[in-house]
Amino acid sequence: MKYAYKDTTGWHTETTDIEGYSGMGGLSDGRCASLGFDSNNNPHIGYMPYLYPPLEDAQYLKHAYKDSSGWHVETIDSGRTIGISTSISIDSTDMPHLSYHASDQYNEKNCLKYTYKDSSGWHIETIDRSGDVGRYNAIALDSQDMPHISYYDSENKEIKYAYKTSFGWQIQTVDSNEDVGLYTAIALDSKGNPHISYYDATNNDLKYACLGN
Repeated sequence: MKYAYKDTTGWHTETTDIEGYSGMGGLSDGRCASLGFDSNNNPHIGYMPYLYPPLEDAQYLKHAYKDSSGWHVETIDSGRTIGISTSISIDSTDMPHLSYHASDQYNEKNCLKYTYKDSSGWHIETIDRSGDVGRYNAIALDSQDMPHISYYDSENKEIKYAYKTSFGWQIQTVDSNEDVGLYTAIALDSKGNPHISYYDATNNDLKYACLGN
């Protein structure tokens, strides 16, 4: 996987993770990457190395980040197909939060998952496993560092919205008019209200939804 940035001297590229696989197929690093920055302007990247042909426990959700000592890479979750859709956001304490799609892992097929890191390590939660859900997800954090996630329900061809409160995860359907919800993006306004952009595959339109004023 590679990372590029621009300064006053021009563009610079760096390789952040190099892996190899001996046998049939090969391992390509850096698919489905998502980028965020901490308060020190250090990059954090969530991504999936992809092994072809896929083997059990061969796919990983990984997190790469850079600090003054260089690049660091850690594996968060593993399974048959983990992280095909991945989104990352960094909280107020410089800790990463990621939403991602998981398939064929411990009988959790095509589900939306969420993970975050704190001083004790990584924590993983399954948000929605109601059919083929979780692709094209996007994550944003509110002022309390609580996650808000938009994602596509492939089975019902609708866009959904999940957010976490002190009572747990809450899930809503945003739009179910024909085939909608691919390629979602989410942002929160100054009041903490979610705004979501997404693709309407039936009419080939860009759509926008918001909650609140």
